[in-house]
Amino acid sequence: MTKYISSFDALQILGNASTNSILANYPEVVAHLKEQIESLSREGMLKPRYNGWTNYETWRVNLEYFSDTSIIGEHLSDGGVEYVAETWIRNESIGANYNTFAEDIAHYLTDYLQNLCEEWVCGDGAERDAAVDYAEAFLSDVNWYEIAKHIVEEYWEECLEAFELELDSWGLEEAEAEKMRQYARESSDEHGLRNKARGGTRI
Repeated sequence: MTKYISSFDALQILGNASTNSILANYPEVVAHLKEQIESLSREGMLKPRYNGWTNYETWRVNLEYFSDTSIIGEHLSDGGVEYVAETWIRNESIGANYNTFAEDIAHYLTDYLQNLCEEWVCGDGAERDAAVDYAEAFLSDVNWYEIAKHIVEEYWEECLEAFELELDSWGLEEAEAEKMRQYARESSDEHGLRNKARGGTRI
């Protein structure tokens, strides 16, 4: 079994061993690097970027369909954030959170954005033709998570307000509630999900 290794330990080994030695003697380093590369690939960070976005497809879809984020904001306000906040607080209370609050909102939005856009562009799929096939191929290259993160940045203030309302409903001790509140803000800021809109105030 390959043991876990941190990025710091991996860098230490990389700086003091040859490539052949690493491949032969440090399977944990190879596994760690593979994991990091796969993560970067999922985020679209290993491809040439287009106007600051993962690729042309992501930039174009965001421009054409989500430059006006009000429809997504309505979805977030209409129970979306409350649902994520409730799940996040429950998991945090039992130590089972794997993502930050902001990441969970972005993951929640990812599937919603993809399904919504595919419905707009391709319809219900009852009648298929070459145009629909080309559209689906184009949409398959979109980094939906990147668009979702961008929208969370736009509505981060509202997301925090919804988080506060949900947190209040749990009736936690003030110290525990404050710890969750600070973690939701600080960890989200570390991941680059901050309120860049409305004057760019940093959370």
